[in-house]
Amino acid sequence: MSLTEIHSFQGLFARAVLHRATGPSPAHTHPQLHILLKIDGADALCSTEAGDVMLTDQAAVLINPWLVHRSNAGEGGAPCLFLSLYIEPSWVGRPATGLAESGFPPEIFSEQRRPLDDETCAARDSFAQLLLAHKQRIDGAPSTREDDSSL
Repeated sequence: MSLTEIHSFQGLFARAVLHRATGPSPAHTHPQLHILLKIDGADALCSTEAGDVMLTDQAAVLINPWLVHRSNAGEGGAPCLFLSLYIEPSWVGRPATGLAESGFPPEIFSEQRRPLDDETCAARDSFAQLLLAHKQRIDGAPSTREDDSSL
């Protein structure tokens, strides 16, 4: 898979990364809650130990900490532009490491896929545009969906 980080932003409790991907990614895991939001391009099949779900314009993929996951960004290597949010579990009151009373790994999300309403889709798109504008301010280079830097 070709996975390109277009831009990222680190906050106090989370990191947001705008990615461009083509093809399958290797299986991996991390200690943060992981929310995937499709911005543009092909849909992506996301696979976890709990099953397969589609990342689409109208649904987010939710991945619990330490859950092994991978994605396929589209048939024939079609590109997918998506926003990855990595949220520290302690921010929602749950540990990400150690053997907690709640079990290991911690299950924070009870579902793997969540439909998005129009308001959430608009907020997702606005946030992606803010990340692209931030990149442009830092790089001094244009960064919009219409140019080569997004897909």
